[in-house]
Amino acid sequence: MRKIAAPLLLLALAATPAAARAGWFLEGSAGQGWEFKPDTAKMPTNVMLTPGYTVLDVLSLELGVVSSLENARGAKFDVQLRPMAELSLPLFPIYAKAILGITGLANSPVKLQYGGALGWRLGLGGVGVFLEAGVLPTNVEVVDTAGTKSNKLIWIGEGRLGLRLG
Repeated sequence: MRKIAAPLLLLALAATPAAARAGWFLEGSAGQGWEFKPDTAKMPTNVMLTPGYTVLDVLSLELGVVSSLENARGAKFDVQLRPMAELSLPLFPIYAKAILGITGLANSPVKLQYGGALGWRLGLGGVGVFLEAGVLPTNVEVVDTAGTKSNKLIWIGEGRLGLRLG
């Protein structure tokens, strides 16, 4: 029984949700997006560095700086800002985020995205790992073969894996 108790205790501690407390934190993550409506296409992989501040144990305010890589067909390097608000419950490892994206900072035109994400985070000792899935609808300008410009709403799903310190 003693041989099992120590590993079980360690497993229980590791499986508890990341502790929510007031203060600064820093996240680093990698994400992969897919356009799924009206067409289907792989979006560029991106990396995000996110400083944030936890308020009231359940609300975090964050500002993600996203760098899109050039690993998808027709993709160009780009930089985005993503102000986010996260709601989390201290005793559960799940959270929800509201996201506003400002894209095209390095590669015009500048566009706005809005959306949300659901995530799962576990941590121990101020270090947490997270996995999240989100949806970011984006309004883009398209030009048809006749040269007529119109707006088109594309739906982008994104998966993200990351690490939180603090």
